[in-house]
Amino acid sequence: MGASASILQQELKSPIDGSDLSERQASIEEVKKLRAMAMNYCKEEADRIAHNVEMARRTKNGSVRIIYENYTDCFVMKDGIIKIHEIDEEYCLSDIMPGCDLQLLEMTPKDRIAQQVLNIPSPYISKTTDNKAWDNLYTYADGDGEFKSYWVVAFQDPELLAADREATKKRMDAMGGDDGDAGVCTCEDGKACSTNNKDNCKDFNNRFAVAAKYKAWLSGTLGSHLNK
Repeated sequence: MGASASILQQELKSPIDGSDLSERQASIEEVKKLRAMAMNYCKEEADRIAHNVEMARRTKNGSVRIIYENYTDCFVMKDGIIKIHEIDEEYCLSDIMPGCDLQLLEMTPKDRIAQQVLNIPSPYISKTTDNKAWDNLYTYADGDGEFKSYWVVAFQDPELLAADREATKKRMDAMGGDDGDAGVCTCEDGKACSTNNKDNCKDFNNRFAVAAKYKAWLSGTLGSHLNK
């Protein structure tokens, strides 16, 4: 990658508008496009490094912050699992809304709507097979006192929850990979890991957003050329 890297460094030092060129307009437009792609590649590479740093900070044991509307409290997580009844008892949700179904998000409900507008799937946090706990949770391990935040959503209407799940499933089907166990995380190839590949996924709860990001990077920058 030495020659490509040298060209990239040289182009990054040049004006993005091609004002240093004296060739005909078509050549100028091509160079402007190349320089814009080079700058975009550097930004995406910085994002990739930041993502790796984020993943290294994560742990499945410790405290997490659980938020319901205006209420916030911290709960202890073990092996990436928190029991649903612990949250329910603390916030008295079933007392207020008998029979409600509780779901957990890794983003605010408002941010989830924004992702849905962009057609990016944003499924709720997965639950254990007995449906009594949320799993695949994480917090931060670097000792700076920062807890990971999650948001609770309570559904009183089963039909509303079913409609929400169906809409999310359609987005998931459009962006997901096959149903097999690939043995490695496929999100960085632009294909969201399937449920069967959950154990190999680096960021299962955010797999669709990660896959969408890497798909755009692979198709819209110099990454595929510079990695040859």
